Order: sequence, then structure tokens, then C-alpha cells
Amino acid sequence: MDEKTFSERAGRLAEVGEVIGKLPSEVRAEAFGLLKAYVTQNASSGDSASEAEEDVASERDAGDSSDSGLFSRHTHDKPADNVRLAVAHLFEQYGSEPFTAAEIESVAADAGITVPSRIDMTLRRATDDGKQLFVSAGKGKFKPTVHGEIHLKNTYKVKKGTKTRSKAGA
Repeated sequence: MDEKTFSERAGRLAEVGEVIGKLPSEVRAEAFGLLKAYVTQNASSGDSASEAEEDVASERDAGDSSDSGLFSRHTHDKPADNVRLAVAHLFEQYGSEPFTAAEIESVAADAGITVPSRIDMTLRRATDDGKQLFVSAGKGKFKPTVHGEIHLKNTYKVKKGTKTRSKAGA
């Protein structure tokens, strides 16, 4: 990076810093993610727009960055819809691997969203256009149906994850 590009980006970063400093602490990280492209645009290197796009793509792949983004992009008034949001988070990481109601509760607690006390019943009754979204996958476990996967992809704009769980319980 040459000196001109550096000074342009530093100036833009200072501007962004002033704006973000005025925001509540809960939204600062997400706000910076939204304004990051502004810091790198119109730099003299010519390919800074593609660099910014690569940065955004790498943030999505990073996992931690997308977690807060998913929960901040989607807010629901109904606790049952928050269960679907938490499932979308797990789907984005692990794909169609079975999950438990306790995992959903843990994700919800970490994200600060409200879920029903009987998550298992919510999952059993979850439908979209009359089609069941989740199916039992063993003792206390659930996984998305084909229609459930499509619903998660379309509603929450997530891709099917490929990670595997490190502790595969029997």
C-alpha cells in the first residue's frame, strides 16, 4: 500500500470512527462492518473495491463475525420465530447435522434472544406452507427437512455449513 492510499484510508477511518463513537456500544461492531467498504473505496490502487468485497466475504466465512450479523439482521417478536433463527445459525455452521433443544437454548442465550420454554414442541410443530420444517433425528435431536433447509436459506439468507462438531455425542 502506498502512502497516498494509506492517508486516504486513514482519513476515512477517522471519519468512520467519529460516527461509530456516537453509537450505542451494542451496535458498534456491526456498524463498522457496514462502513468498512467506505474506508477502502476509491483508493488509488484501483482494485480496492474488490479488496473490500473479499474482506466482507472472509468475514462471512469467519463464523464469529457472521454470528452477530445474523442476529442483528433478523429480529422477531415471536419466541417461536427466534427458535428458527437460532436453528439458522446452527445450519449456517454445521449444515443438516442433528441438534438438540439445549443447543438452541444455548445459542439463544448467547445471542440474547427469547425462545419458548418447550423448544422441542416448537420444532415438532414448525411448518411453512403446510410443510414440516424439522424432523426427529434420534433421542432428543432434530434436523431440518429438505423444506426446512430451503426455508432457512430463503428466510435468513444463510448457506449450508460444512463444519463438523468436535464432540459427537452418541
